[in-house]
Amino acid sequence: MSEVRLVIRDANEDRSGTIHGAEADWFIAALSADPVSISELDAAVDRFALESPEQGHLSFFCRTLNAEPWDAGLIVIDMAARLVVIDSSYSALGHEGVINRHGVRSVEDESVCLYYHLADDWLFLYDATDWEKTACVRRQQRIEQPVTDLREIFYGAPMLRFIIDGCMRQFSHRDEIFERVRRKWIKSRRHWNECYAQEPQPAPETMTMHELARVEDPTEDIEYRIYYDTIRDIHADWLMTPCAELNGQLPRAVMLQDHRRLSNDMTDRERQWNTVNRCPPGISPESHAFQFSGFNTNEIVMYYDYVREVAWACWDRLRMISDAEFKTLQASQHELDVFVRDEVIRLREVGEQWMDAPWDDDPARTPRGIINLERRRQPDGGQFHPIDPDCPCCQALAEMPGIGFWHMDGCNMDDLFAFAYDHETIESWKQEQADFREFSEQMEQQHRLAREWCLPPEYSEPPPDADDVWRLVVRTAAGEIPLGRRLNRVAHAAVFLTVRLRIASTHDIGFAVAEYIESLQLGYTQLRRACEDSTDRELSRDIEANVGRLLDVVDRLTTHLARCLGVSEDDESEEDTGEEDSGDVDSGDVLQRKFHWQRLLHGGKELRHLVRTFTALQKENAYDDWYPGDVPF
Repeated sequence: MSEVRLVIRDANEDRSGTIHGAEADWFIAALSADPVSISELDAAVDRFALESPEQGHLSFFCRTLNAEPWDAGLIVIDMAARLVVIDSSYSALGHEGVINRHGVRSVEDESVCLYYHLADDWLFLYDATDWEKTACVRRQQRIEQPVTDLREIFYGAPMLRFIIDGCMRQFSHRDEIFERVRRKWIKSRRHWNECYAQEPQPAPETMTMHELARVEDPTEDIEYRIYYDTIRDIHADWLMTPCAELNGQLPRAVMLQDHRRLSNDMTDRERQWNTVNRCPPGISPESHAFQFSGFNTNEIVMYYDYVREVAWACWDRLRMISDAEFKTLQASQHELDVFVRDEVIRLREVGEQWMDAPWDDDPARTPRGIINLERRRQPDGGQFHPIDPDCPCCQALAEMPGIGFWHMDGCNMDDLFAFAYDHETIESWKQEQADFREFSEQMEQQHRLAREWCLPPEYSEPPPDADDVWRLVVRTAAGEIPLGRRLNRVAHAAVFLTVRLRIASTHDIGFAVAEYIESLQLGYTQLRRACEDSTDRELSRDIEANVGRLLDVVDRLTTHLARCLGVSEDDESEEDTGEEDSGDVDSGDVLQRKFHWQRLLHGGKELRHLVRTFTALQKENAYDDWYPGDVPF
C-alpha cells in the first residue's frame, strides 16, 4: 500500500487525485514556502521533487473534491484553512521534518535528505473524521482576519510619522542633549587617561568636542557623534512602542514573530544546495508569500540601516530650518501637519534612493537586492568572493572548495534589546548583558594586573622600552629556546588564572584561593628573575628549580579543581554524583560554582602546559613566535 488520495484546496478551487505516498509528502513539505494558491504550491513542490515538469505536478489531478481514501489512505491540504489532514498508513509528517529521496544521490554519493519547516499556524489532523467542518470554521476565521501588508507599515507612513515626531521632540532639547553628551565624554576621557594613557594628557574639560570624540578630521561634522544616541533611542522607541496599525502590537514583536522559522527554512535550502549541488528554486516575487511574509535576518539588518537613514535625513532637515521656523512648527498645528505630510513624502524618496543605491559594504549589491533575494527564500550562495582581499579569513574562505553562503549577522547594530533579533525575551538579553559585563570586568582586571607586572602585549613584539628579558633567545648547540616569549606567555596565563581566582572567590567556589594567588605571583616573580640571569648562550642554573616550584603550585591547583568538579584532570566533563544536587543546595548556585571551577581548571591546564614546556627546544616551524599586528593568525 503505497498510494494515497491527495486533495489540494485553495480559496477558489479544489483538485484531487491519486499519487504515491512519498510524492504526497513533497506537497506537505512544500508548504514551507507558504503558498496560498494551487499554482504557488505546484511551483513550491519543485523544491522537493528536484525537477519542474512542463505540465506541473498536478496535470493529472481532477478539478473536483474527491476525499474518498485510496490504497494507503487520504491526505488533504487546505491552504485557505491552513489545514493538513493525514489519515494514511504510509507516513505522518508534521510541522518540521525531512524528505528522504532514496532514488537521488548527493554530491557525496549518499541518499538525499531535504529538510523543511512549516509555520506554526498550520493545523495537522491525523483523523479524517469531520475534517471538512474544521476546514470551514478555519476558513471563516481567516476571512475575518485580513492579511496586513507589514512593509507598508514598517517602511511607510506609520514608521516615518513616528520618526518625524521623535526627531521633532528631541530636536527641541538639542542644547540639553549637547551638554549631557559633553559631560559623558569628559567622564569617559578621564577614565581612559587613568587606565590607558602612557603620557600626560590635557584635562578633558579643556578639550573640544572633536578632541573628546577622537575625531581625526577637524572638518568632520561632529553632529553625528553628538546626537547618535538620540537617533538610536528614537529608532528603539519605534520598535518598542505599540502600533495602532499593528493592532497594538510592538513592531519588534511583529518583525520577529516568524523570524526563527524563516531562518530555519533558509538553512534547509542552503543544506539542500550543498547536498545536490544545485540552487533550490525561489518563490515568485508575485507570490503571496513574497508580498506578505515576515522578516528574515538579512532584511532585519537592512531595515535597521534603512530606519537610521531616514531618521538622520529628518534630523538634518530640522537642522536646516531657522529657529523661527521651528518655533512656528511648534506653535501651529496646521503648519506642523503640512510639514509632516511633506516630510513623509520626502523621506520615502530618501529611503527608496537608499534601497537602490550600491551598498556601502559591498558596492556590487544593493539593499533592495539583498532583501528581495531573501524574500524569495533563495540562498545567497556560490563561489565565495572576498569583500576584503587583504583579510586572511576571506582569503581562506575563497580557497575552500564547494558552495559558500553569504549572511548578515547584525554585528554593527546597537546593543539594545530593541535590536537584538536573536533574543525573543528581554530576560535572555539581560542575561547575555550580564555575562558580557562580567567578561569585560575580567578583561579590565587582566589588563590592570598585566600593567602592574610590566608585561608586554601577549601576541606582538615587545615595545622598544620593554625590558630585554622579553627578547631573550637562548641558543645552544642542540637548538634555540625562545625564553622571553615563553616567559611572556606564562606571565599572561598566570595573570588570567589569578584574575579568575579572584572572581571565583566572590562566587563562593568552595575553597580558599588566597594561597594560590600568592603562590602564583611568587612563582612567576622567581622565574622571571632566573630568566633575567640567563644569557643568549646559557640558561640560568635557577631556571629548572623555579620551573619546578611554579609547576608544583599549578599541579596542586588543578588537582584541587578537578576534585571539586568530580572529574579526572584529563577530563573536564561533569560526573553526575548527585551529591551537590541533594538536600537544600540550590541547583542554580551549584551550576554557577561549577561554571567557575571549569574555567579555572581550563586556565590551570593551559598554564601547566606552558610551564612544562618552558625550557624545551623550539621545534622547526613551531607556532611559538610573536604574531605581527597583535593578531594570532
